[in-house]
Amino acid sequence: MATKLRSDLLRIDIQTETDVLSDGTRTFTMRPHPDRYEQIKGEEGWELHDRQTGHTFPAKVSREIMQLIADKSPGLPLHCPPQVPEPAELFAERGRAIKAILDGSAEPEGLSDPSSAALVELAGQDLTFAVVCVDLIESTALQAEHPDQYNRLVQLLLGEVGAVSSLFGGLVIKHTGDGALVGFPGPIFCVAADTAFDAASAIVAVVYMVLNPIVQKFGLPPMGIRVGVDANEAQVQTVGHASNRRAPDVLGIAVSMAAKVEGRGAPEEVWVGQYLQEILHVSRQELLSLASPSADWGFVDRFDDPYRLYRTRVIPPRATR
Repeated sequence: MATKLRSDLLRIDIQTETDVLSDGTRTFTMRPHPDRYEQIKGEEGWELHDRQTGHTFPAKVSREIMQLIADKSPGLPLHCPPQVPEPAELFAERGRAIKAILDGSAEPEGLSDPSSAALVELAGQDLTFAVVCVDLIESTALQAEHPDQYNRLVQLLLGEVGAVSSLFGGLVIKHTGDGALVGFPGPIFCVAADTAFDAASAIVAVVYMVLNPIVQKFGLPPMGIRVGVDANEAQVQTVGHASNRRAPDVLGIAVSMAAKVEGRGAPEEVWVGQYLQEILHVSRQELLSLASPSADWGFVDRFDDPYRLYRTRVIPPRATR
């Protein structure tokens, strides 16, 4: 039986062009991004049609938002994105940390759980969550044949998932044995979607381009991972019992769909669910291509059409040779 998924959030992408006049004055021109929207004539005037979501809204909405941006004082952005190192710097930083762990020069880390503390602050709220699901491939065979190697690799993998996702403001919802679920809560849902996609891509890049080459030098086998990302409604709830373990958890379709998308994924790629794809910035949408799930994929969107999956290859073929 098909399961229908909602997807009805509105995103407005703005294209900004800068020009410098002869007197040195700098001008900015803003408009709805032409790669995403088309202008159509509606019953009450001009409207913008979002090619990605199919939604239509009055053109005055985008004008009001652009006016809001123009009225902002210089130096006060509407949103402060996470300060993430450039790829080369990130790879070097994570490489040093991984080597220090493997050669024993790093001090053992103590217990720490800032993600749970952050989730507690969100308890009881209905939010839009973007969720990244990461899972180790062929882990059962490795665990059965080489348990010591498996335990070491899982420890390293989960460490890198936590370290990289924290740079993007991600909260580790839970560890799932040899994988993890990382959440990026709203209320700015489109920013959460973009950030989750970027974090997922960075995790894949670090695992394949940094972690794997280093573990091989220490006599460990390279690992393969699947990564899926999606977004939808979710709520933070405290679950469990105080006599054993009572902690915050994220419940809702956002978490389960990210896991299902990951289950259809492939190594060296990030797979994305339709809902998250629709609200990604157009610059990220351009990186994605339509994927073909297996015949038993039973989810449909709000129009009763098959819920689409997308994929992007993070690791260039030459990097895997």
